[in-house]
Amino acid sequence: MDDLLNPQQWMIYAADQGRLWALWLAVLVHWLLPLPSQYSPFQYWRQYAALLASQVNKDTDPKRQRKLAGALALMLMGGTLAIFLIAARELVWSRPLFDAILLWLALDWRPIDKFGHAIAHAIDQHDKGAARALLATRVNRETESLSLIGIGKAGAETLLLGTARHCVCVIFYYLLAGGVGALLYTSLVHLHRVWSPSRLSYYPFGLASARLLNLLDIVPMGLFAVIVAMSRQPWSHLKTGWQQGRHWRTPG
Repeated sequence: MDDLLNPQQWMIYAADQGRLWALWLAVLVHWLLPLPSQYSPFQYWRQYAALLASQVNKDTDPKRQRKLAGALALMLMGGTLAIFLIAARELVWSRPLFDAILLWLALDWRPIDKFGHAIAHAIDQHDKGAARALLATRVNRETESLSLIGIGKAGAETLLLGTARHCVCVIFYYLLAGGVGALLYTSLVHLHRVWSPSRLSYYPFGLASARLLNLLDIVPMGLFAVIVAMSRQPWSHLKTGWQQGRHWRTPG
């Protein structure tokens, strides 16, 4: 009982839980002050990814060579960033604050939340043009031919996948590997967005990044799916999710 009333014990406990405090700090700052996309360092990351791909991904190259080039490009960008972040972590004076900053940069669920509200409003107003324009900013596919029902289905899928990849999975890898793990995961998400093999010009160049991201998504997305299903009729939801999930490209 005396330990519970001892302020020094609480200070020691707080110091030992630096990663947890950094998590709540980053989430709070992101909620109050989300980083605008025009100021995000990932815009330069995507530009460099596109520039690198333009040099090593040639339509005239054999399929095996393009596939190898994609894997090497992924190793170059991901490995360089990992070395830089790990080295920087050893030099900072406050590792929890460093983790909080990296997690703040990695999180991106507030824009997804705003996207969900905006596309729901556009669908309610039967404004197909606005809904298609909003959807086009988030998906790697043509949206002009989608009906209102198709826009709704694509919007729901984008909202779920975006929440999973930009919030749930980021926090999952933060808990496993700190701010470095969270930022590396988000960097891979952005690489996949640029090099998506669903675009003909990046097939098969982008297969390596897509497969690695799908592998990393399996556990956190599976846990997220179970949490979402635990509402009304959970067993029915789990059964349907298991049946439908096998037809999705994303194994999570």
